Order: sequence, then structure tokens, then C-alpha cells
Amino acid sequence: VVGPVGIVSIAAQTGKLGFLYFLQLLALISLNLSIMNLLPFPALDGGRFLLLMIEKVKGSPVNKTVEGYINAAGFLALIALMVLITIRDVGRL
Repeated sequence: VVGPVGIVSIAAQTGKLGFLYFLQLLALISLNLSIMNLLPFPALDGGRFLLLMIEKVKGSPVNKTVEGYINAAGFLALIALMVLITIRDVGRL
């Protein structure tokens, strides 16, 4: 797992191999981001989909305040994870 710093490092190495390899890396990054976005984690599209499924099963909407807290907690967890990964990437340089 790498963050933006690691991705730039990998992209620089891949760019030396040629443009086609660089395009393949960009496609791989795009595919990975789309898959990660679909994970059922709050603050991501998959988390929203999960809440919609809960509403469907429950038969009533999830309280908007509760949904806001769930998404805020998920967002903070993602930011914390991003900071930790970036610190680890910088340490590897």
C-alpha cells in the first residue's frame, strides 16, 4: 500500500520504461481507485450504497444526523489512514 508520495515514485520509475508502461500504470491506478470507492466503508460510494440497502431492508430512512456522524467518522478514518501512509512513504524515501 502506497500513498501519493509512493505513487509519484513508482510513476517516475515507470516513466523511464516508456510511455506505454506509464499509461498502464495510470489505468491500474484508476481501476484500483474505482474498486476502493465501492467498498462498503462510510464516506465512500460503497458506504452510501450500504446505507441505502439498510434503508430498504429497514423500510424507513436512516436518520440524517446519524448518517452524518457515520460519514464524518469514516471520513476522519480515511484522512488518518492517508496521513499514516504518507508518513510511511516519506520515511521510505
